[in-house]
Amino acid sequence: MGLSPADSAMNYKDAEVFVLGQLRQKLPHGLYYHNIPHTQDVVRATEILCDLERLDEESSMLIKTAALLHDVGFIEKYDKNESIGARLAGEWLPQFGYNKQQIDVICELIMATQSPRKPDGLFQKIMCDADLDYLGRNDFFTVSQSLRQEWSEQGKSFTLNDWYELEKDFLENHFYYTDSAYGLRNKKKLENLEEIKQLLAERGALNPKQIIIASDVQPLLDDRLKLVELLSKTSLFRSAEKQLLEQICVMVERITLRANEPLFKKGDPGESMYIIESGKLKVHDGNIEFAELGPADYFGEASLIDNSPRTASVSAKSDASILRLGIRDFFSLLGSNPSMNRLLMKELINRLRNQNDAVVAEFRSREAKLQELVELRTKQIVEEKKNVEKKSLELELALKELQEAQRLLIHQEKMASLGQLTTGIAHELLNPLNFVNNFSAVSIDLVNELKDLKGIEAITDALDICNDLLDNLGRISQHGHRAGEIVRSMAEHSSAFGKEKTEVDVHALINDAVGVSVKTWTNNSNETPFGVEMDLSADPQKTSSVYSDLFRVMINLLRNAATAIQDRLATNDKNEGLISISTRNEDGKIIVAVKDNGIGIPEVNVEKIFLPFFTTRPTGKGVGLGLSISHQIVTAYGGNLLYVKNGNGATFEIHLPEAGKK
Repeated sequence: MGLSPADSAMNYKDAEVFVLGQLRQKLPHGLYYHNIPHTQDVVRATEILCDLERLDEESSMLIKTAALLHDVGFIEKYDKNESIGARLAGEWLPQFGYNKQQIDVICELIMATQSPRKPDGLFQKIMCDADLDYLGRNDFFTVSQSLRQEWSEQGKSFTLNDWYELEKDFLENHFYYTDSAYGLRNKKKLENLEEIKQLLAERGALNPKQIIIASDVQPLLDDRLKLVELLSKTSLFRSAEKQLLEQICVMVERITLRANEPLFKKGDPGESMYIIESGKLKVHDGNIEFAELGPADYFGEASLIDNSPRTASVSAKSDASILRLGIRDFFSLLGSNPSMNRLLMKELINRLRNQNDAVVAEFRSREAKLQELVELRTKQIVEEKKNVEKKSLELELALKELQEAQRLLIHQEKMASLGQLTTGIAHELLNPLNFVNNFSAVSIDLVNELKDLKGIEAITDALDICNDLLDNLGRISQHGHRAGEIVRSMAEHSSAFGKEKTEVDVHALINDAVGVSVKTWTNNSNETPFGVEMDLSADPQKTSSVYSDLFRVMINLLRNAATAIQDRLATNDKNEGLISISTRNEDGKIIVAVKDNGIGIPEVNVEKIFLPFFTTRPTGKGVGLGLSISHQIVTAYGGNLLYVKNGNGATFEIHLPEAGKK
């Protein structure tokens, strides 16, 4: 749009003072959107867009003047106000230095804001974009609710759901005409659109049994005076201005509850605050009731502030009607009404003060009791101190003894695998050595007796003594071998695993161990009182270790399984004994399971089975190092040895890394 040089100078400042004065005096009550703040907002938006579009001073001034006057038609009429605004512009502006050509441009700009908008040229596009600048700003929801409130004054009532649907459709069909407005506001406009969609989705999830007015949720416009009176009775809104109360009436929804029906439960999100219109509600946690609430009481505002979940449940004690104010509307009130912030802060401070007074009173009521308890406890402490002092020397001595015992234990652990080694050695070696000593002493007596024999008649006695000596020497040899076995087991248990590792075929190792074990069992009893079955399914089946070490582990497990079965058979349980061996792969591990249907392991012993020298066998029948050595070997090669309860029997699993894996 081209303009010729102006014949007169435009006096915008004086025009602004005059127009705002007219709006202040003549705008009707109930224009919560089309008011002076909106006019000033559009003026500021035109200034920004004109700068971004690099318009000259005169052009910018014309658009700015049009923004100042674009809603003055509301002075006379709500609908079709644009033509009235253009007429008033023609009447007012000549006195402020605007010529006819300038006024014509301004009138065209005012008319461009009427719906449906069809702007022609850059000036009109700037004007239309400035008029709806708020669509792409952070205060969109605040401005939107003010328009909803204004329309309700004009008899256009919308539920919140319907309003959000209307706004969604409007935003989806709206677009900014200028590149400047698009770049400045379109991204935030789309974010506001997505938030509206989310609100609609969330509100669609509300309990339909709760939000009921007649047949549907609807704004409470029919009884606004009643609601204003109710709000004014609450401590939160008691000093609020009437305009704020009327705005709240537009935003709230009524919820009806039957007796014992829950409003929300502990842990639910704090998305709303509530004001009781009628009936009674209880605040509770299960069967524990904390408080009873009635008309004009409000609750739930704290959860809106810190977005925390509900700390208690609320249910109806009788049929009740409650007003609900959602979180978005709540923050709209805070954003658009500074007085609301003051009211909320004042109420919260009062609550904190009351709570503090209650705490102080409770503290003072308990202070005397606490003092009595302190004095009583002080006397008890004095007596206990005397007892402590009496025992301090004993405790100090005990501590020194404990420290010395710990030092010795640590030293012993360095020499053996576990701390129970010394006790195990003493227990296991003492019995055979006692036998050796006893039979040696008896043998010495027999030799001395042999020396004292004289005459031919003594030959028979000498032969008897020699037979006793041979028997004693056999027992000494037996128990000496037993002691040697114990020492060899100890050496195995404490040996380091420093041999060079190779790839070991687990299946071949199992077959070798079973073959040796079966042969041993057969040689000992001429027959095997149990069967052996194998399911070797692992693939891959190789691990990195030392063959002889794993072979020792397998032999130990097979021997233990055979012993457990023999113990069961000794109880006259004649069910056939069975040892099952299987392999599988799991998470890079080769797992070997050795299962038996023997006597099993009592629950009380499960935690002890891998400890050195722990055995349930009679003295002389077992050292108690087999499982401990086996566990140490498997662990040394990066695996694990586990006990798995198996009915009345037992299962041991060897977990070994597959070759090439850790």
